[in-house]
Amino acid sequence: MAQRGRAGEDNPANGERELVERAIGGDRDSFEALYGLHVEAVFAFLRARGPLELAEDFTAETFCRAYQNIGRYEWRGPPFRAWLLCIARNLLIAHWRAKESKVLLLDDLETVVTPSVDADPTEGVNAGQMAALLATLSTRHREVIELRFIEERTVAETATLLAMTGEAVRALTLRAMKQLRKVSAHSDISGH
Repeated sequence: MAQRGRAGEDNPANGERELVERAIGGDRDSFEALYGLHVEAVFAFLRARGPLELAEDFTAETFCRAYQNIGRYEWRGPPFRAWLLCIARNLLIAHWRAKESKVLLLDDLETVVTPSVDADPTEGVNAGQMAALLATLSTRHREVIELRFIEERTVAETATLLAMTGEAVRALTLRAMKQLRKVSAHSDISGH
């Protein structure tokens, strides 16, 4: 049975939590309902990062892995979708590593603009230049820059996807931005 939160019984998260709990218990219909609720978001997440075929394949694989591992899922507050997106993200990372590819999927991105222009070391840098700059960063620094500034995710969303605290995300973002500024200032990649 769904737990009653401060928002009462009508809280949509309670219904999702009940579906998750039933799916953990082996109820296929509940997992199918979760699939229906989240398949479009998972596909959109993957499609924004790769070609159509890859997004289709990895969407299916994300739900296969979720179904296989639903018994290990623990409701900790973030929505079930965050767990699915984490699975999808991990599939992409494994794919990129297997391909030994440093190329970022930024085809549709003409320029990178962040909410705080003063903090942006990449102002006016086009997608190709940004991909080259990001390729010089460590995997963790690249991930946080992509999530925070390219995907424009909040600190809380980024923390969920990276399995970190908000403070750790803020600190990692600052370190990544410092490194990105350093690389940008000491290279002709950015055209500065």
